Amino acid sequence: MKIDLINQKRTIHTERFTITSLDADDWPLFFDLQNNSELMHFIRPVQPEHELRAKFLVNIGPWTGNPDHWHTHKIVCKETGNALGTIGFKVQCANSMRFELGYILYADFQGQGVITEAGQALVEFLFNTLNVHKVVAICMAENIGSWKVMEKLGMEREAHLKQHTLHNDKWSDDLIYGLINPA
Repeated sequence: MKIDLINQKRTIHTERFTITSLDADDWPLFFDLQNNSELMHFIRPVQPEHELRAKFLVNIGPWTGNPDHWHTHKIVCKETGNALGTIGFKVQCANSMRFELGYILYADFQGQGVITEAGQALVEFLFNTLNVHKVVAICMAENIGSWKVMEKLGMEREAHLKQHTLHNDKWSDDLIYGLINPA
């Protein structure tokens, strides 16, 4: 695995989108997505602004080995220039070369293949450039749209964890999906 490449700012192009590492100018986008209770419904409770700011600063900074450090990228529509959401990865286990994929998309753009297209490009980058062995993704079982994206990315459901996460005072089942590098 090529850890040294993790910290490089990157731009990935797909047919419809440009996927670019977040930088300091992307705070309004990050805050808007992370502060939206409808979008965060299946992820976690909305956090106070100061906590989101700290999280953002970690996300745009260099990786230090922290397993909670997400490398977040904005998804921009080539046709309109509008940011549609974010997609990113974190190193779940460096020794096992296992990375986790995560994403959040404005509601107006859900169901249009945005995350599938961006996800395919990011998974390709992880496998072909970083030489990651495995990509995983986790979602609540009731988040049907998210696990359908994982399946469209070729991921297989590897686990269904019963009452695994306490979220908004309710126990939720989690699904874990995985995809092994075919190379």
